[in-house]
Amino acid sequence: MHVLAFAFLFSVLVFASAPRPPATFPIPKDVQETWPGAKLTDAEKLLLRETVESDLRRLHRDLQDDQRLKFETIDSADLDLGSLGKGVVVMLSESVLCGAGGCPIYAYVREKDAYRKVLGPKKGWTLGWAFAVVKTGATIPELVIASNLSGGVIVLTLYRYSGKTFTSEGCENLTAKQGAPGSRSRFDPAAFVVSPCGTQAT
Repeated sequence: MHVLAFAFLFSVLVFASAPRPPATFPIPKDVQETWPGAKLTDAEKLLLRETVESDLRRLHRDLQDDQRLKFETIDSADLDLGSLGKGVVVMLSESVLCGAGGCPIYAYVREKDAYRKVLGPKKGWTLGWAFAVVKTGATIPELVIASNLSGGVIVLTLYRYSGKTFTSEGCENLTAKQGAPGSRSRFDPAAFVVSPCGTQAT
């Protein structure tokens, strides 16, 4: 009896401690690849400018004068962040920090008389070239940022609001299927093999 109990307990502990394979998530239906410019009033533009330029000053510390960005050169788009309110996502498309993976991306939300950054690490930056807002039934939607990996692989990173900022909750690779039929959408799920980041597509 004791042997059976020990065997059962051992199997439970081994199962609980075994590493779980990282999960993937559905490819968003509406990934935005264009940056039409956020629809802001003059007052909102001024408030956003003050916040963005504060972040730009931090980026500029290690850049030469001719490499520094101006607020007028950033790309932007509107965000509907549910109970957080109206937001703006910006991409520093002319930055020398852009690379094969994409360009620095930040997101801000309007709060009273200022904008607050809700996506973009304090150190480093979030790289990408496209984004999606994913409604899940929660009061605040999730964000997905698309970037590139070598070999033509697209990387999708899922961000979830954690009280003050959006933090990374998952990452997956999209590898194009051989001989997949053409599609109007670059992000057609039927055209990709989806695998967790850090693993190879099979």
